[in-house]
Amino acid sequence: MQPALHRLSVAAVEVQNPGHHLVTVTNRRDRPRPGPKHKALNDWLYKLSGPIKRIRRSYSGSRKIEVLMFLTYRKVRITSFYYRCPTYAQAATLWKIPESTIQEWWKKRAEILTLKKGSYAQSAEGWICSWPEMERELFEDFIKQRQSGRLIRRGWFRRTALALFKKHYKTDPRLFVFSAGWFNGFLQRWYISCRALTKKASKLPEEYHRLVVNWLRFNRRNSQPHNWFERKQNYC
Repeated sequence: MQPALHRLSVAAVEVQNPGHHLVTVTNRRDRPRPGPKHKALNDWLYKLSGPIKRIRRSYSGSRKIEVLMFLTYRKVRITSFYYRCPTYAQAATLWKIPESTIQEWWKKRAEILTLKKGSYAQSAEGWICSWPEMERELFEDFIKQRQSGRLIRRGWFRRTALALFKKHYKTDPRLFVFSAGWFNGFLQRWYISCRALTKKASKLPEEYHRLVVNWLRFNRRNSQPHNWFERKQNYC
């Protein structure tokens, strides 16, 4: 009799015994239990905060929800029988938040409602490199060319990257695009600088000695104090 699997066991377990076939045991629940659903904007309890005393440069998720609820539930009286929702300009005046920022919050109100309590920004997803083998070998070739004293330019990266992409990935070469965004990201990820060292910063003029002497004389002549009384007597 085989022992029963625990509920919190691994999702897929491969067991292989001598003389037996490979057996794959799959857990009934492949992922953890989902958390509570996020409330819609209409399910929040509307409560107007007190007057804003100081201007902030960053706003928490709860403050963003308060502004969105103000735009949804607050009514502005126009006539004795007509009420309407406040405008972005009126909300900006009351909450002391730029109008463009409030407009952006209203466009992304579905994402703001999913923020955790006390958070200031939505957590960004981790970046995944699409072509790691190609980038690694491209960096190694770059180091070899630099050590040999060769001057590397953008064209060398374009030709070498395309050749390495065809070498490592048996797919359509048009999938790899040598764009400015990818190239700048590659330089940042591998700490590469395309600048080259030179022996001279700039070419000196032919008469640089006379120019330097004139400049030093000008500084000396204007840095000494002037005797305005003697100059006035000479003019008289």
